[in-house]
Amino acid sequence: MSTPYVGITDFSIDRSTVSKIVTDCKKTEQRRRNGEEEKPVPKQSKSGVARYPEVDTAVGLYVDTRVAQGLTTNPEELHALALEVAAKSGYKDFKGSAKWVDNVRHLTCHRMRRADSSFTRGEL
Repeated sequence: MSTPYVGITDFSIDRSTVSKIVTDCKKTEQRRRNGEEEKPVPKQSKSGVARYPEVDTAVGLYVDTRVAQGLTTNPEELHALALEVAAKSGYKDFKGSAKWVDNVRHLTCHRMRRADSSFTRGEL
């Protein structure tokens, strides 16, 4: 009994994607035959350019100030502050997603850890 053929349309994969994968496999196989070592693909570094620098700065300063005063912050107040600053700065497309808030809290925590080794993320 033979197994049925599974086509690329069964997985919603573009033909060009399959072509790229096949070409890459052929190149890899050719390198192996020639005895060349496979080099790991380096990760691309992030540009480090903030899309909303005024918002990032304002919220970061707010968190820094609260932590310096021994107070905590919560994601809801950071989100509200970020939306307020974004509106004042003219960013109409800023949403202040949960991921963005977590990233700001993480970056602030990272700065504080460098300044004080006893600081923990739970203190935010």
